[in-house]
Parts: sequence; C-alpha cells; structure tokens
Amino acid sequence: RMTAWALGRMEDAAGNHVEAKRLFERVIELDPLFYPAYIDLGYVERDLGDTGRFDRWFDAAYALAPHDPEILIHLAHNRLLKGDTASAEFFYREAAKFPIHPLGVTQNLLNIYRRLRAVYDSKSPNGFH
Repeated sequence: RMTAWALGRMEDAAGNHVEAKRLFERVIELDPLFYPAYIDLGYVERDLGDTGRFDRWFDAAYALAPHDPEILIHLAHNRLLKGDTASAEFFYREAAKFPIHPLGVTQNLLNIYRRLRAVYDSKSPNGFH
C-alpha cells in the first residue's frame, strides 16, 4: 500500500494524473481505510476536471477521518464555492476547533457571516438586529 501511495504522489507531482489516479485507486483497493489516498485521489480528480468526483473522494475521506483539519478545510472551501453556506460554515467551524489551523478558516467564517448579514439587511426594513 505505501509503495503504491508513494508512487502515486510522485506521479501526481510530475503531472501524470491518470497514472496517479490508477495508483491511488489501487491503494484504496488494498486498504479501504487508508484515508490519505482518498484525499490524494480527490485532488487528482479535480486536476483532471471532475469536481463531482472530488466531492465523492473527500466525503469518503471525511467519513473515515472526520477530525482531519485538511479534509474539513477543503470540504468547507468546496461547499462555499458551490454556494452551500451552511455546510461551509459547519466544516470551517469544525476546522477552527483545532489549535493549529490556517488563518483562512477564521477569515472565511467572517466572510460567511458578512454575506448572511448582507442578505438579512437587504430583506429587513430595520436592518440586522
């Protein structure tokens, strides 16, 4: 498993995404609980232009490792890009619980609140309360 995973990462770094995808799929075949392969496969799918499969692989990684900050942050970013503010907020909040997280997590939570406030202010005659 580790050899296939390391080779997959090398192929991905070299831009050989199709071969990297094959290797990461092999890792998952050998060890379905090895969640880093799901993360890498998600990135490869994204690089190959399939964002739907990116979601699928990151969701699978999240099911195996719901407390991995990398997974949480990428799920949050992806949900935000799709306009799913509630899910994005959930994943950013989860990522923010870790002692070390990128400043972007806090900034993105603030951006979500600003967006929600702007929507509320535009619909409320008295503004935000």
